[in-house]
Amino acid sequence: MKVLISAFSVSPTGNSEKAVGWNWAIQASRYYDVWVLTTTEHRETILKELRDRPRPSLHFVFHRGPKEGFLRSLGRRKHVFFYAEYLLWQLSAIQAARELHLAVGFDVAHHLTWATCRFPSALAWLDVPFIWGPVGGGEAAPSSTYDLLNKRGILGEIAREISNWVTRFEPLVKHTGARAARILATTRETMEKLPRDHTSKAEVYPAIGLSASDIDRELENHLDLRTDSCDHDSARLLFVGRLLSWKGCDLAIRAVAHLKQSGVKTSLTVVGDGPERNVLRFLSHKLGVESQVDFLGEMPRAEVLNLYRNHDVFLFPSRHDSGGIAVLEAMYLCLPVVCLDLGGPAASVGDAGIKVQPNDTQQIVRDLAKAVERLRCDDGMRQSLTERARARVIELYDWDAKGEHIRQMYESIATICH
Repeated sequence: MKVLISAFSVSPTGNSEKAVGWNWAIQASRYYDVWVLTTTEHRETILKELRDRPRPSLHFVFHRGPKEGFLRSLGRRKHVFFYAEYLLWQLSAIQAARELHLAVGFDVAHHLTWATCRFPSALAWLDVPFIWGPVGGGEAAPSSTYDLLNKRGILGEIAREISNWVTRFEPLVKHTGARAARILATTRETMEKLPRDHTSKAEVYPAIGLSASDIDRELENHLDLRTDSCDHDSARLLFVGRLLSWKGCDLAIRAVAHLKQSGVKTSLTVVGDGPERNVLRFLSHKLGVESQVDFLGEMPRAEVLNLYRNHDVFLFPSRHDSGGIAVLEAMYLCLPVVCLDLGGPAASVGDAGIKVQPNDTQQIVRDLAKAVERLRCDDGMRQSLTERARARVIELYDWDAKGEHIRQMYESIATICH
């Protein structure tokens, strides 16, 4: 079988969307001849990786969109230019995909990245069975949590909601959904945002994954499962993620302040960087927990992996998130997860963590603090959750396990459509 994958974002050295694009293509190429249509941005990195580790069944086709370099340079300052670059690339890639199909003759086409439901895919214009997704973006912060956001954060959430509403009527996106033989949505929230006539062929399936063997290799022989009890007199909390308003690090800091008021000795390690860093520093100062919150910035992955093993709770109260690879890493390394019952993190955790209902911000902060206290005091609960979490990741999110599901999905689509 010959498979065409559209992956605007893909790289062997990237994370997030780039990692999804790369690992999915690698898994598909275990079973089929795979062509990946992508931009020129990571061309040299990809070609070097393929020279170092040849994969005869994996081929990359680099298509340069109009004004690609110019818009990308502007996009580093304003996201709207990233979106313009992406849309123009998809439209210009229609002809490139058609020419490639004429030369190769594909059995299945699959739009992979970007994983968003707000933009069309070039592959929807091919006469080939077409899979769209996993697409996300339908997630949104509950309006009840707006009171703790700054003006920029509130405007961003409103713009997101408007964009999700408009998407239902955008003709190019509607065509993409109509042409898809199957739609994969990263979360139930995104699935619910799809037009009603598309939901019958949609299913929730996460885009993210991890390689357990790679993590074990990075940690070498020092992989000790977190089945030990935590210090009942204190709680070491960890947050890993970009410092954006919707990622919820502010809620984690407020939970630390609440625990302090309750007399619980607590520390929070924050790994990551972003535009909200100074805002979050000021918040920790304002709440009187500046000495308890340590901002480490961005760190090498191996060092981050070690941090999972040296903390008691992974606190990730993201207001909306399609994925959350850090949640999977914490689960695999037996660090109990506390998150909001929203989006990708909630889907990843399942029954193997504590999910806080996002009713209002004061309640959220109280419940986050209560969850930390429960995990701090109940060793049996900690061990039960972490054992289930690790098993869940291995079964559902390890890339090798996902590879088998990818194979079954491609076979099913090709069979049904032919």
